[in-house]
Amino acid sequence: MKLKAKAYGSVKPAIIALAAAAMLLIFPAEAVAGIRSGLEACLRTIIPSLFPFLVLSSYIVRSGAHEACSRLLSPVSRFIFGLPGNTFGTIVMGFSGGYPVGAKMTAQLYENGSINKQQAQRMMLFCVNPGPAFVVSAVGYSMLGSAKTGAVIFASLLGSSLIIGILSRFAHLQNQPAAEVELCRISSGHSESVLTDSVSDGAACTVSVCTWILLFACLCSVIQALPLSDGTMLLIRCAAEVTAGCEACTGRLGIPVIAAILGWGGFSVHFQVLPYLRKTSTQMSKYLACRLINSALSAFICGALLRLFPDVSQVFAPSPYSAFVSSVSVPAALSLIIAAILLVLEVDMSRKMC
Repeated sequence: MKLKAKAYGSVKPAIIALAAAAMLLIFPAEAVAGIRSGLEACLRTIIPSLFPFLVLSSYIVRSGAHEACSRLLSPVSRFIFGLPGNTFGTIVMGFSGGYPVGAKMTAQLYENGSINKQQAQRMMLFCVNPGPAFVVSAVGYSMLGSAKTGAVIFASLLGSSLIIGILSRFAHLQNQPAAEVELCRISSGHSESVLTDSVSDGAACTVSVCTWILLFACLCSVIQALPLSDGTMLLIRCAAEVTAGCEACTGRLGIPVIAAILGWGGFSVHFQVLPYLRKTSTQMSKYLACRLINSALSAFICGALLRLFPDVSQVFAPSPYSAFVSSVSVPAALSLIIAAILLVLEVDMSRKMC
């Protein structure tokens, strides 16, 4: 039985690889166009808005600046989130640095012994968010033509993450430690070496982020060549890659839908966060469930904020929702999205078994 299970487990990756190779051979032009689109997104948006924060986040942890900031503002994280004071800097960077920054810093704190596993797992559920540079500049100003709209979307994302972070403390009361873990100093005392290591770390993480964006841009472009309706393709793009999803929805769907896409993050982001989830032993199923909750909360809060600021919601007039709904092939879209979820979970399980 074990041999059969092992053989079956090795057959599935082979089938996936053969299917992907066949798609690339059948649609080479679409694959190249997807890579070009992904490269353009990386050069125009991702690298300028993300790389500085990745370097800064690594430097904050390596240099010991995180310790000074956390000691000064430690009552905030204890009172609001029920977490040790040394997590404040990471929470702030998780809310403002970009999708993988908070997860990366959380994993670093856990590996350094500054927080325990249960605290790291909690933070992984609400410290994965897009940064204001991406939401306000790229999505708000560049895509929607209004920085105010981007600010409203970012406020809704921030509010959703705060709610999840606050509520998560009540789900872990039975395991919450009475005392926080002592902060661990990792600075070597040589600012030059710390800066060099931080730049190298930020560059490596940026390359990893861009490669996942390129992969999903290629996949979306190839899938677009299949005989699927426009609505189905739009739903797949929104679930797969956040930048492409926001661009596709601009002018077609309402602003709360774009907030929901940013709250979800896309499978491209989930694969970027996956290594840090493994380092903290965070369950992928729990992480994905929180991303869905975050998506729904972001859309709800965004809709409420738009009622308070009606002038912001008039920056563009989306097409009627009925046209989108009627064009979606629900079975096809759900099948592809569920397949992507199963792929993420299987990658996570296979890494644990190795």
